[in-house]
Amino acid sequence: RSRNKSCTGKNSDKVVRTELKLISVSFTTTRRWHSALQWLIHLDQGQGSIAISHIPQSILTRAVDNGSQVEFPLPPKRRLLVFVNPNSGTGAAERVWNHVSKPVIVDDADCDVELVITDKQNHAREYVETYPDIVGNYDGILIVSGDGLFYEVLQGIMSRKDWPICMQRISFGIIPGGSGNGLATTVAHVCSLPNTSLSLSFIASKARRKCMDIQAVDIIGTNSVERVYSFLSMEWGVNSYLDIDSERARCLGSSRFTLWALLGTIIKRSYKGTLSYLPADVDNANTCDEGRTAKKLKLTKPAAYWDVHAEFHANAPVGTAPVTSLLPDPKGGVPENWTVVSDDDFQTMLTVNIPWIATDACPAPDTSIDDGYIQMMYLRKHGRFNLLLYLLALEDGGVQEQQFVDQIPTRAFRLQPCDKNVGGKRYIAIDGEEIEYTSIQIENLCGFLNIMSV
Repeated sequence: RSRNKSCTGKNSDKVVRTELKLISVSFTTTRRWHSALQWLIHLDQGQGSIAISHIPQSILTRAVDNGSQVEFPLPPKRRLLVFVNPNSGTGAAERVWNHVSKPVIVDDADCDVELVITDKQNHAREYVETYPDIVGNYDGILIVSGDGLFYEVLQGIMSRKDWPICMQRISFGIIPGGSGNGLATTVAHVCSLPNTSLSLSFIASKARRKCMDIQAVDIIGTNSVERVYSFLSMEWGVNSYLDIDSERARCLGSSRFTLWALLGTIIKRSYKGTLSYLPADVDNANTCDEGRTAKKLKLTKPAAYWDVHAEFHANAPVGTAPVTSLLPDPKGGVPENWTVVSDDDFQTMLTVNIPWIATDACPAPDTSIDDGYIQMMYLRKHGRFNLLLYLLALEDGGVQEQQFVDQIPTRAFRLQPCDKNVGGKRYIAIDGEEIEYTSIQIENLCGFLNIMSV
């Protein structure tokens, strides 16, 4: 299997599930094969002979079936809480679970699974928020749906009083079953596997994980500040119009985004607001014109959140919120070292946490899921032609090459829209979910969540 990491996601390699039939062999040999396959599923892919050394010697040594009981130990059995949303996207999630994922995760990898079929909005959030001992009962939480259900589960976990323990011990996985499927596409890309339900099922069957950044989002209302958490994106302007207004055409799947992109270009609304952000530390960095991403600027990766704050949370009162040391007082001004951009002609703004925000949208191919930075891009004072070029370039990562798009890596920013009551309904979206159209501020939490990987 090649390790193609191109942004196209059109990996021609295939992940194939093969059924082995052992004919005319002893019971001892059958158990040996079963145990060996279980260990191979759980081993860290790519370690080769080093990983093989972790397999118990009794499995590797040819056993003699002389009537004695030979021990073939199995790897630790994983316990997964699985949420399936039968109504997401085109409605195929339950079929994907039954016919693709379950055979791999339950039959092949021998995972213990508790299956929850969601039947209402916030079902999964309420389930994980109120479950008595989620860490004691599960090693991972798996979502068979789109990005919306993952967002819902994330909010539920972060509403728990024991959220620090959950975030450090539980791994989160996703199998595509929605319209956008940005996180599933990103995970497949990071693991150098084809973006298919079978590939993501294989990833979920492995006992491996990788750290991923999460963003703390303060929604600054008139009388209160609400905190939510984001793993994917923040959208304002045309981008949020595509995501939210197109919900009425969910039955079209990902095609709905293409149709609304054309509508957004034709309508071409202008948006008024103020953007303030903390500039990235670019000392000794590559500051050429192409250096507009954390990777090309060669920015130093910030310390992982739990490396810095694990001890604090271990001793802090139960339920203490994550530390957001870069964000200013929500009701106050921004620090003097922040850059401020005010304009009455923003067309669109998009910030991303991962490379892919949908199966066919890769606005930030250079972004790593744990680089510690938010990749911010916005378009202002441009006509329909440049807006259309920007929207078309979202598919293949070409946005990074467009000099008319402002692109900035940052670790924290504030957006203050000033046009709530101007010319039709306007949206701000977090991970594709509509929030109140008001001021928000966001800080990146480096390596905050564990995502299932290989």
